Amino acid sequence: MQQDNPAFSVFMKRLRKFYQVFNQENPQYSTDLEKENVDWILEDLFHLYDCYRQVEPLRIGVNCTSNYYVSDDIIGKIKQVFTDNLQLQTSQMAKCDIVISDCPLPDLAPEIKKIYFIDGLANRDSLPLLMERLAHEIFTLKNQLSTEAT
Repeated sequence: MQQDNPAFSVFMKRLRKFYQVFNQENPQYSTDLEKENVDWILEDLFHLYDCYRQVEPLRIGVNCTSNYYVSDDIIGKIKQVFTDNLQLQTSQMAKCDIVISDCPLPDLAPEIKKIYFIDGLANRDSLPLLMERLAHEIFTLKNQLSTEAT
């Protein structure tokens, strides 16, 4: 989350209120907390929240119409490359966050990220390029979602 984002200041106000309520309801810690810089405590709480909050898995749809085995290859490579919490599927593309397809899917909602490989995976560089593009889309989407979540 970036500090210039309006959601950041709203979240930090909520976090400061949480800290104040905690400090009032737990007087046994007040002598220790009085010695600490409140801004540093809030920063630590923010990092704890950012690291351990529940995040819905990204749904990635793989739609290969020309060859069923290509879908399996792509799904296998995604599992091998990405250790993130991803949900991979070969149906219901409209419910996905990212769709990889070998044909245009014009009926998908505009917010769904689309990665097309219209010419197929023609050479040995195609699959690494596909994974690179997928990594970029995952990174972009996770940053967008983490900003919206707060």
